[in-house]
Amino acid sequence: MQKTFKGIPTSGGIAIAKVHHLTQQLTSNQERSIGFLYEQNRIKNAICDAVFEIESMLNENLSVEAEGILLTQVAILKDPELISNIENKIRKNRINAAQAFELTMNEFIEIFKNSNNHMINEKTADLKDIKYRVLKILNQENKQYEYNEEVILVAEELYPSETIKLDKTFIKGIITEKGSKTSHAAILSKQMGIPSISGIDIHTLKNDDLIILDGDEGLIIVNPKDETIRKYQSIRENFYQLKKKMKYELKCLTETQDGKEIHLLSNLGST
Repeated sequence: MQKTFKGIPTSGGIAIAKVHHLTQQLTSNQERSIGFLYEQNRIKNAICDAVFEIESMLNENLSVEAEGILLTQVAILKDPELISNIENKIRKNRINAAQAFELTMNEFIEIFKNSNNHMINEKTADLKDIKYRVLKILNQENKQYEYNEEVILVAEELYPSETIKLDKTFIKGIITEKGSKTSHAAILSKQMGIPSISGIDIHTLKNDDLIILDGDEGLIIVNPKDETIRKYQSIRENFYQLKKKMKYELKCLTETQDGKEIHLLSNLGST
């Protein structure tokens, strides 16, 4: 039975594919601390590894915004106050590196989340992204997401570094429960030309459900009828042809009065 849900449009475009839920749940293990020096060494190594991972991504062909997000994350990880907070918790509470790191990050996340400054609020996703990355390293989890068919990714929240690494060959759309039009993930998905919607109860969507994602109107159509699929396929094709035509028409040459040629190019990737 066809059902329609309304969310917040965060990146325009039409996607038609099956649902794939992204599992991101990760917590610190509850093992006892082996000792301050051992745990101190563990957290320092984990943070160094996280910085290396992020800086490796900077070598890829990224947008200015994507580079800025990753550089901000590196700066946070290198902040002496972060290390000091973690080490104090290891020493005073006699807990392991992962527990101390998670507690510290949760404190910073709450501060950022409760700030009256919208720009600071948006950086909460960066902190969650960092927390997830370092905990994966400390827990020795190296989960890689590989796809061999077109899917629409569904997650509670998509972190910036996850968005940057998405393979557009298979990831045709993004649906999240949390997020806004100005979130880093939304900005990045728009730049990458991946339709996305937020503000959806993701529990209403099941793995392998065929859905249509309308990123312009913020609509999700679950189990669409054949006629609905044909309608949106036509809209998608018309949009693709219009985009192609605009790129061709805007890629032209002009000449100034002094004879200098100027190439006019338009970035339609986020149109």
